[in-house]
Amino acid sequence: MVAFFNPGISLMNRLKYVRKFALISIMFALPLGFVTALLMLQLNADIATAQKEQSGAAYLRPLHGLLSHTLATRMLSNEYLNGEEDVAEQLLRSQLQVDRDFEALHAIDQRLGGELGTTERLNALATSWRSLKTRAFNLHSYQSDDQHTQLIADIRGLMALVGDSADLVLDPTIESHYTSDMVLQQLPEGQDLIAKTQLLGDLAIENKGLTVGDRMQLSILNGLVEAHIRTTSRGLGVAYHDNPAVQASLEAPLREYSAATDALLLMLRKDIIFAASISVPSHVYMAAADQAIAANLALWDRSSEVLDELLNARIARLTRQKYLVVAVAAAGLLLVAYLWVAFYLAVVRTVSRLDDAAQRMISGALVDTVQLDNRDELGQIARSFNDIATALIAAGTYRQAVLDNAVDGIMTMDEQGLIRSFNPAAGRIFGYAATEAIGQPIEQFIPAPHSHEYRVVGVGREVRGRRKDGSSFPLDLAVGQMDQGDQHVFIGIIHDLTERKRTEVERAQLQEQIIQVQATTLAALSTPLIPISDQVVVMPLIGSVDSQRAQQVLAALLQGVEHSQARVAILDITGVPVVDTHVAQALISVAHGVRLLGAQFVLTGIRPEVAQTIVGMGADLSRIVTHSTLQSGIAYATSRRQA
Repeated sequence: MVAFFNPGISLMNRLKYVRKFALISIMFALPLGFVTALLMLQLNADIATAQKEQSGAAYLRPLHGLLSHTLATRMLSNEYLNGEEDVAEQLLRSQLQVDRDFEALHAIDQRLGGELGTTERLNALATSWRSLKTRAFNLHSYQSDDQHTQLIADIRGLMALVGDSADLVLDPTIESHYTSDMVLQQLPEGQDLIAKTQLLGDLAIENKGLTVGDRMQLSILNGLVEAHIRTTSRGLGVAYHDNPAVQASLEAPLREYSAATDALLLMLRKDIIFAASISVPSHVYMAAADQAIAANLALWDRSSEVLDELLNARIARLTRQKYLVVAVAAAGLLLVAYLWVAFYLAVVRTVSRLDDAAQRMISGALVDTVQLDNRDELGQIARSFNDIATALIAAGTYRQAVLDNAVDGIMTMDEQGLIRSFNPAAGRIFGYAATEAIGQPIEQFIPAPHSHEYRVVGVGREVRGRRKDGSSFPLDLAVGQMDQGDQHVFIGIIHDLTERKRTEVERAQLQEQIIQVQATTLAALSTPLIPISDQVVVMPLIGSVDSQRAQQVLAALLQGVEHSQARVAILDITGVPVVDTHVAQALISVAHGVRLLGAQFVLTGIRPEVAQTIVGMGADLSRIVTHSTLQSGIAYATSRRQA
């Protein structure tokens, strides 16, 4: 080891203290400066990211206004083209508002378009709007709806581009990540879904009835809106947990949004989808939908404000950290410089006094000792012989203090395995006082089969210990050896592993719980059950079906039939790529189970190869209704119910 330092010692011996200090200071300052520079670069990058997110959030505000007004324009255009000419003035005002939104977008794009890369997409979007606007009063309703839908999709696409360019989708903090997801994705999607629900529901009210396809589409929209509300609440719940201030700001508007949307969906299911005849007034339904959309907009506005607050707080925090780094680094360098100067002056003073004493001794003046007030290595030269006894006592006291205050247990054993020393930490671990332990055999503390491990010198290994009350516990044992004359003394360092083992068990249990929850969630997602009416339910299967999923399908379908009191259960296997003998047997089991509950089982999506597999089994399909497509199966179930 000493040989390793010889080049450094040789270099230092050739330099005076000023140059030694200068060299060491440079060697110290270089890595400190490098690390500080890297930290500053990272902080500046984080600040730039947050500022870029602010730019994206600022761009989203007029873009979200454009989305809202375009959805309103689509609704008014549909009403006008379906014969409600009294909404023409409202439609013109809505188109004018869209024009103003584009003006606001072009204004902000001049400032941020280069940074976000949105100019080309915005120009294309504006061109599409102008083309649609010039023909808005001369289109068929389906043409207007298609073009408005494409325009809305392009607006959503521009919002996604802004989110990607501004790194909003990659926000590094939990609360702002979920808040930006609300602003960028969830709430605009919810607004679009509610607007579609409003449009289709209003058409159903105007037509005084629903086709099978319309009922299916409204049922799907109902499920999507419900899933959107759950996703929104779950995402904000995570943000609430990480930052209670977010909860204080968004809990009330989220609750109002959920209540308004639930009221709309309840009216949709009760008065339109599952109603024997549609009698709800159009203005009542439209008012409920407008209230849900207004609550969505209010939540979006507040979420956007919260996102700005979070980004501003992060930028302020990062800026403070940057200034703190600079201040700490500067203070550290000044303190080091001060100490170096003080150290150099102390060395010069000590050397001067030693030199003066040496000169006096050379000149014949008798001095008993060299009196120095410093306690460093140079002062030790003058005090070493006088203080040798005190140093030995102090060293012994120090070693004992280390043993007494060590966190881990330390005990020594002789060759016969008898305890010779026992520090307080070992006493706390085993429950013995030192006076009780010294002289006792090691087997009393580490019983067989590990009682001879104290002689195995090496790093820690796990053994079983025994406390004074007789309880057994895991401990880590590391053994060293020293020689005292012809006797070997073994030094054991022990650490109680009880808490670590308990933590590992709890971690394993928690992981198992997480896996079970994930498995339950995936199982629910793989077997969706869709109510078509109050007596008809549909379960579409997509993907491969193994034995476990077959059991899930059976359980989910039977529970759904029992819960909804459905009279007809439709199982669609169009999306199942392979139907082998095993899958066919599972389908027959599902059919029998449904019949036992008093419902009729309808199997749709039958392909030729599926029919060949079932026929090859020789299965009895006399009581199973089969259809080649889901549409024909639904038509059959609906006609059966009406009959």
